[in-house]
Formats: sequence, structure tokens, C-alpha cells
Amino acid sequence: MSKSSTTVFNSIGISIFAFLAIVEFSNLLEYIFEQVLFITLPGSLTTLWLPEVLSMVLYVAILLWAIKQIKTSTTLFSNKVLLYAVLIYFGLILIRFLYSMYGTGLLFEKFPEAFDAFHKLRDEHRDLQGIMAFAPTLKYLIAAILIFLNKNALAKNSHPTT
Repeated sequence: MSKSSTTVFNSIGISIFAFLAIVEFSNLLEYIFEQVLFITLPGSLTTLWLPEVLSMVLYVAILLWAIKQIKTSTTLFSNKVLLYAVLIYFGLILIRFLYSMYGTGLLFEKFPEAFDAFHKLRDEHRDLQGIMAFAPTLKYLIAAILIFLNKNALAKNSHPTT
């Protein structure tokens, strides 16, 4: 494979896995924060919307940081960075799986009333749940806008390196 085709492959792979890792990381923290909130504030409407809002803020902050890194890095599109992006993404998937299997089960055993109150609250406020269902689409829209606004700087820095 030529040096420029390797760079293209690396830049596509890094972009895909870095984006997926950013989404997965913000979703993982949202999930954990949601559980912390409904245990500490049982029955509070805040538990339905605050985790999603904080996840969105974190997502945008990390996305802006990643775009800044791409703009300023000269060795970003290397095989090593691609490997790290893939490993970070799958590591986050594994952490989320383990947390949902063991962490949530443990919390459910210790705080069954809080879980019941949370699910009752969700059932009572389906309209809010419907509005919050648009948040993932909003994340993709924000990513598209940020990429579009920074496309010249991002494209300029994707020169061949391995």
C-alpha cells in the first residue's frame, strides 16, 4: 500500500473510531450519572433530563478538543494513532458492558426503591422522554456542523505521514 493510500485509510479509520469513542464515552458517563442521580435524588424530574444535557456538553467539549488536535497535529494519521483509536473504542464498549452487567446489578440490589421510583417517573413523563429521544440526533447534527465549519483546516492537516 502506498504512503498516501495508507494515510487515507488511517484518516478514515481514526475519524470513525475516534468519533465512536467520543459518543460512547459521553453515553457511558450519561448512564453512570443517571444512576447516581436517581439514587441520590429519587423521584426528582432532574434525573430525566440532566444526564442527557451533561452528556451533550461533554460530547461537544470533547469533539471541539478533538477538532483542535486534528488542526494542530502533524503526526495524527499514523498507524499508532489508528490502533489507539480502535483500542479506546473497544475498551469503552467493554467498560460499558461490564458496568451494565455488574455495576447496575449491584446498585439495583442495594437501591431497589430508587430504581422503581426512577422507572415510575419515566412512565409518568413520557412527553419529556419523547423530547429527550432527539438528543442522539442532535449529537450527529452538532458533529456535522463542527466538521463543516472546520473542514478547510481539517483537510489541510491530513497530509501523508505514517
